[in-house]
Amino acid sequence: MEKFIIELKGLSKRSFLLELLSQLDFIDLKIREEAEGKSETGEDYDFFQSAGLFS
Repeated sequence: MEKFIIELKGLSKRSFLLELLSQLDFIDLKIREEAEGKSETGEDYDFFQSAGLFS
């Protein structure tokens, strides 16, 4: 089985893409959302610093 990773730039076309892919009988969809450890500003999130540890 081959695996492809699709990274969406925005969620606006997600439902369209899922509907399109679900119509193909040779594709088994597995959706996984991953937190990338980045804040909304795009800066790295430091868990230990936010908890006041190792500052």
